[in-house]
Amino acid sequence: MGYVFSGDFHAKKEGFDFAQHTVYGQWRRDGFYILPRYTYAQFGGSYVFQSIGSDIVWEYNGWKAVYAVDWRKYTDNLNGSDLRRLAGWINRIHAYKSWHTSNLQGLVGVGVKDEAARGNSTVARSDAYRQASLSTQLVWKKNRWQVSGFADVYARKYREKNPISSNPRRRDTHTQLSTKIAWHPESSQNWSVALNSGWQQNISNDREKSYVEWRSGVTLQAEW
Repeated sequence: MGYVFSGDFHAKKEGFDFAQHTVYGQWRRDGFYILPRYTYAQFGGSYVFQSIGSDIVWEYNGWKAVYAVDWRKYTDNLNGSDLRRLAGWINRIHAYKSWHTSNLQGLVGVGVKDEAARGNSTVARSDAYRQASLSTQLVWKKNRWQVSGFADVYARKYREKNPISSNPRRRDTHTQLSTKIAWHPESSQNWSVALNSGWQQNISNDREKSYVEWRSGVTLQAEW
């Protein structure tokens, strides 16, 4: 079993900090494993959603295939949010190819995601969308240290039009560049701490959803 805390802090938007707590298990057999999990998330210091789900993973000769499914329920009391009172299933499929040298690991991946959150929100009746993504990662490891660089881009299309907006169905293109530095104690690799920082740009046909910003964060992970 394990626990992960991740905190994401916005450089410019006060009150938009995001924190996520995840408890997970792991069952493994050769190159096949299952990771059930429960997640509790906070936005600006207030509870925003809970979810329960699992990753189903298959690995072979540098290739990895992942199917992930979660059921997520948003709070009824998140003021000013178009996610309030929504709930639904999230399905993701990803495929990765990795390569290794003595201290370096590289990875390239593609993925698709389908979120079907619906409900009785006073702002929007649905947050349902489909998205396709492309990502790459480079990791350098040395003793207790790990330095990672990430690049990710996705295109997202929402299924339904926001009833209070004059815009057509929302379409987003999101780009992220980030880096992470992780450390674990010499006595144990069962827990680690990581600092990360990154740049994000979201371009949307809904101008209120377009932004450019820097974010920084911290991640704590423990396994037993």
